[in-house]
Amino acid sequence: ELNGESALRAVILHELVHAADDERYDIGGLFARCATTDAVRAANALIEGHAQLVAHELAPRFACAEGFGTYTRAITALPKGVVESGDEGARIVLRTLTGFFTSSYIEGEAFFVALRAEGGEEAVQRAFREPPADATLIARPAWYLHPEQRPHLAFELDPALDAFLVDSETDGWAAQRVSVSAADLRNAFAPLAVDEVDELCARMHQNRVQALTHPRTGSQLVLGVFEFGTPAEAEAYLAAYERMQHLRDETMKTGAFRILSAEYERLAPPDPSGLRFEKRVQAGVNIDLTALCVV
Repeated sequence: ELNGESALRAVILHELVHAADDERYDIGGLFARCATTDAVRAANALIEGHAQLVAHELAPRFACAEGFGTYTRAITALPKGVVESGDEGARIVLRTLTGFFTSSYIEGEAFFVALRAEGGEEAVQRAFREPPADATLIARPAWYLHPEQRPHLAFELDPALDAFLVDSETDGWAAQRVSVSAADLRNAFAPLAVDEVDELCARMHQNRVQALTHPRTGSQLVLGVFEFGTPAEAEAYLAAYERMQHLRDETMKTGAFRILSAEYERLAPPDPSGLRFEKRVQAGVNIDLTALCVV
């Protein structure tokens, strides 16, 4: 289907919108002004989402409405061979990639649909003049349009991560800091129902994730900080996370990426409330994974 004339017309139409947007909004300059990884992701969603919006509207005029649908579905679809293989580990890896495309293309288009519905073309142009600071605002266009509607944030997460870096003895490690998008979380929690994951996302006020990679060994250290409105909402997130991990243990017993062993320990007062687990994962080589999740 992707080799058909209709899909080819849709792809060309999408790329022509990029060319027009570059002339009008200076896409290169938009990226050059991005100071963080989050800002880059948000800018990418603006660029791809607007191209999708305009191409979607023009596709019938250029006889490629069907091809646009085919092309858009292909952006976030897993390869047929992976779907049919039963290899859940491979699906998890590829879903991580499709989460980026979902955030950029699908949520990016939805962002502009919401902006246009409320503020017309002026709101669309404002998004390029004053781009969202992170992908969270792409998924929540109401927060972009009306910042006062965003829940009050009780904590500043970046200083906490900065303090972690100072104490972690990771000088020289490659570092990346991002906010996890709703699309990322849907893919991470994929064994669970989409409605349940969306409810967890709706209760989350903000998050920041710091990833560190050793330049020689490839060892990784990841710290995520998530803010919820109440302790009960945080506990619900942790319970869902634990259930998702157990489901993965069951579905990833075979395949190129498989879990060889897993041990769990629930933490309770006087220790912080939370969960600790250790896993050994086969992914070409054995990888030992230790996770500590506290509320």
